[in-house]
Amino acid sequence: QLLGWLADRVAPLIARVMGPEINRRTEDNVAAAGLHIVEIRRWGIWREIHARPA
Repeated sequence: QLLGWLADRVAPLIARVMGPEINRRTEDNVAAAGLHIVEIRRWGIWREIHARPA
C-alpha cells in the first residue's frame, strides 16, 4: 500500500518526463479490451497477466 501511495504522488511528474501513467489499473484495462484473464502472477510491483480473447 505504501508503493501505491507513492506511485500516486509521483505519477504526475513521471507522466511529464516519461509519458503514460505508472499507477494504472492494469487488470481492468485488460478486461475492458475484451480479454478474459486466465491467470495473474504478481512479482512485487510487477504483474504477469495471461489472457485470451473473451
